[in-house]
This record gives sequence, structure tokens and C-alpha cells, in this order.
Amino acid sequence: MVNPADPAPGTSAMTSYLRQAFAADLNDRERDSATPDPSSLFDLRDIGLTGVWTVDAAGKPPRLSAPLPVWEGSDVRVSATLVDHHPTAPAFAYRFDTPDGSVTVSGDTTLTPNLIDLAQGTDYLVHEVIDRRYVERLVAQLPPDRANALREHLLASHTTIEQVGRDVAEAAGARNLVLTHLVPANNDVSRWRLARKGYSGRLIVGADLMSLPVRA
Repeated sequence: MVNPADPAPGTSAMTSYLRQAFAADLNDRERDSATPDPSSLFDLRDIGLTGVWTVDAAGKPPRLSAPLPVWEGSDVRVSATLVDHHPTAPAFAYRFDTPDGSVTVSGDTTLTPNLIDLAQGTDYLVHEVIDRRYVERLVAQLPPDRANALREHLLASHTTIEQVGRDVAEAAGARNLVLTHLVPANNDVSRWRLARKGYSGRLIVGADLMSLPVRA
């Protein structure tokens, strides 16, 4: 186990570790260039899970009764929920509600009821996807002891082409489904378009630098 005292640091701890790792550079910039300490510019906070979930080794989150509030300003409300990317935990999906519409981002996850709850009626659901055919092709090149473990992780902790439209976007009533974190990245786009099956909204296969208006 790497860093057993804190094997899965959150955003605040990770930033603290980075500050230590780059101490020489930061000290030099503060003293030679009057550059402010980054910690004076950012207010970093992890999402509190006290009373929500005590993360365990299995890493499978409980069903939540409501989203977790993250931040609210005059023009945006940010909320989150726990998703299932076991054994990595906690893992979160986020929803951004604005006067123009809403965007929900899945993060890495398998089919998770919490995410479907969070994404209800969203204008855009930006969701990861993996091709089961690619997984089988990949693990076929490995010895069985490694192949079985990798297959289990990839298929049990991610969302397949067959699932993402039918079982997630349709269930959430998402108006648009944007596929992202495409695995593999070099799949022919026709493979990703198979996610339309069972989904009545608009399917968009994400690409680098793509820009989508929240309100048409």
C-alpha cells in the first residue's frame, strides 16, 4: 500500500502534497518574483461525507435520498452524488443548474441509481462509456490471472455502450446524452452511436474542443 496513512487523499490533501512537492519552486517564486502563495488564492474543500457514508474497502456507495449540496451562487447551483467506481471511492458525479439549463457530469462510474436521480430532467448528461468488445479483445491478450481481474474491473466499474443510453440517459429523462471518456479512444464513431438503442433523446459523441450551447 502506498502512503497507508492516507491511501486515497481527497482534493485538499492532494493539493497539500503537491504544495510540499513543489516547495522549492513555490518558495523561489514568492521570494524572487513576489508571486503569492497559491494557498492564499484558493479555498479548497472536500465534500463532507460525515453521516452520509463511511467509505469501506468494497467502495460501493449507498443509495442517497438527495443530492449533496456543493456550492450555490447567483447564477449556478452545484450539487453532487456518490457514484460507483469501486474499489476507488468516494467517486462523484456533479450537476450544474443555471438559468440557461442544466448539465450533469457522470465522472467514472458503472450504472448507479444515485446518478440517475441526480440527472433527472437534465438538459445535458455528459457520461463516460466503454466498449465491451474492446474489453474482451484487450483481456484476450493477457494471462488468465490478469485477464479476469481486468475484465471484472472494466465492466463492473464503467458503463457500457449498451447501458449508457437505455439504462442511464433514458431513465434520467436527459434531453441530450454526450458521450465522453471514450474507451477506447480510437473506436469508429459508429460503435458509439449504438448507444442510441433504447434512448429517445439526442446522442452526441464527444470530441476534443466541442462546444455545445446549454440553451438552443
